Amino acid sequence: MCYNIFAITYSSAACASPFETGECEIDYLQKLKYHYRPRKGWVNDPNGLVYFKGYYHIFYQHSPDYELPGKQSVCWGHARTKDFLLWEELPIALYADTEYDGGGCWSGTAIEKDGVLYVCPEGDQALRR
Repeated sequence: MCYNIFAITYSSAACASPFETGECEIDYLQKLKYHYRPRKGWVNDPNGLVYFKGYYHIFYQHSPDYELPGKQSVCWGHARTKDFLLWEELPIALYADTEYDGGGCWSGTAIEKDGVLYVCPEGDQALRR
């Protein structure tokens, strides 16, 4: 058995190197060892990585009810950790709830200033300009 840099296990014992292609198949259903993944749904880019009140927070593009994009407006999922090994999945941080958001909350960032956490999404309509 061999591993790639994302700690996904390859199912082929014949794989001599994790960087070889064609000989190893990735088991996408196996739990990742070092990277966060929510319990269900589609996950895309992380958009807000910030340290706030003793935790590292990650906000990410997410469709919580579907495994593929396009079936619901993209929202921002939210998780936090203290050690990057054990993650706590938190409630959805942002939903596309205005006309400006269009197809969802896609790019953006999160920042901490003076003890307050700010999330700054860029709606889907802004990306089309």
